[in-house]
Amino acid sequence: MVVTSHDDVSLAIDVNDLVKECSLQPQNLADTSISYAEILGELKRAKVNLDRHRAVMALAIRTDPSAYGLSKVTESALQETLLVDPAISAMQNEVIDLEVAVAKSQGMRDAFISRSSLLRAEVELYVNSYYSTDGNTTVKKPLLVKPSSREKISSVMENKVIKRRQRRGEEKKN
Repeated sequence: MVVTSHDDVSLAIDVNDLVKECSLQPQNLADTSISYAEILGELKRAKVNLDRHRAVMALAIRTDPSAYGLSKVTESALQETLLVDPAISAMQNEVIDLEVAVAKSQGMRDAFISRSSLLRAEVELYVNSYYSTDGNTTVKKPLLVKPSSREKISSVMENKVIKRRQRRGEEKKN
């Protein structure tokens, strides 16, 4: 799938199906990056073809100015003749259209890069039990960070140490 416009794919993240979203994200980013590279290559080829055509036309005008309605060749007359040439105008319009397409494609690629960060954040929310399922609807509940196993063990051990010290303190008094 080559992504050529924003209509081809959705940037929205379905929080109810994060597995699917995570599995599709790399391919979507790759597709938009490939599309961007292909359009950028087309733009470079179009610019080269425009430059070549302008050079060929300029050489032809300098060789036979009378064929282009000129009595003598000046730089300004040459540029004006090139400017009104229908083939050059069409090629310039093609370059402009490709520049717009490159900008759109780059925007899509950047959007998918940003989407990666957002998807990562959604996964973190899910892992931290921010979302709970209630039937078919997703219900947001307050973010509760559960103590990790290490914290639980540490808390239990501290309590045991405190109790031991208290017992020792009672034994010394007796």
